[in-house]
Amino acid sequence: MLILLRDTDLDGQPIIGSGLLISGETALEVVHKMQATSPFNVGDLTGYMRHVLDAACDDEALPEDGETAARTFLERLARQGLVEFVKEGLTEAAPPEQLDKALTTVRDSGLTNMLDYPEVARLAREFGFPEAADWIDAYPTSYTRLLLRGGFHPIEDSCVEEGGTPSAAKRV
Repeated sequence: MLILLRDTDLDGQPIIGSGLLISGETALEVVHKMQATSPFNVGDLTGYMRHVLDAACDDEALPEDGETAARTFLERLARQGLVEFVKEGLTEAAPPEQLDKALTTVRDSGLTNMLDYPEVARLAREFGFPEAADWIDAYPTSYTRLLLRGGFHPIEDSCVEEGGTPSAAKRV
């Protein structure tokens, strides 16, 4: 089993495209690893799961059995977007050739924040870039990493006219 444990903002909302991949043979092993990485380690595993669910405003009881409780815990966090189940063995495909053009088109539309990957993918699809949209949907962490590392060439100098002459009308 492989999950993406998402980072959260100061309001406890998941930050899309961020997080830590945690793997384990069972849900119980994954939750043990989650607990080990948490600054809110509450001692016993049941206490930890209860603490996390309480913080996520989920007060429903957990099953008694450890593995069932761990699986239920992960499923509830997934419903809130705090964890994502990742297909194991998924190898990352290279970004499609049209990605730069798709991202430039979406950015230039001004319709979304480029870190809102589901909306970027939807708009890319709407603007005729289905391969780019599929890649963004399949690899949100890689997409965000690409943006944050400056991997796509987002800005051209809009103050220079064709031929390299600055445009007086466009100067600030």
